[in-house]
Amino acid sequence: MAKTPTGPKQPINRIELGIVRKMQQCVRFPPCTTSKRFILDLSETSQLTDKGRHFLAFIAHRFRRQWYATDEEHNWIVQWNTPRAEKPAAETKQEQPKCQSSLAF
Repeated sequence: MAKTPTGPKQPINRIELGIVRKMQQCVRFPPCTTSKRFILDLSETSQLTDKGRHFLAFIAHRFRRQWYATDEEHNWIVQWNTPRAEKPAAETKQEQPKCQSSLAF
């Protein structure tokens, strides 16, 4: 099995499945959105990469007022909703100071 940049797919665990089921039953998603499609397509046979788990945590946090999370589910969301490491910013070229004329007008 080849590793993808976001890690290998792993089966969805008990906590994630509980979050998904609650969100499928309680949350009203905006129509035609990626988050709606993602949540409604997940089942107990689904497999997620790390990127998928970050997205699940992002959606669970975004719609957190529409469903009740247990302490265990809340801790999982906090763990996975942390920002991923960003690429270092590219070095910007510093402008050369403009030469000032010695002639004063």
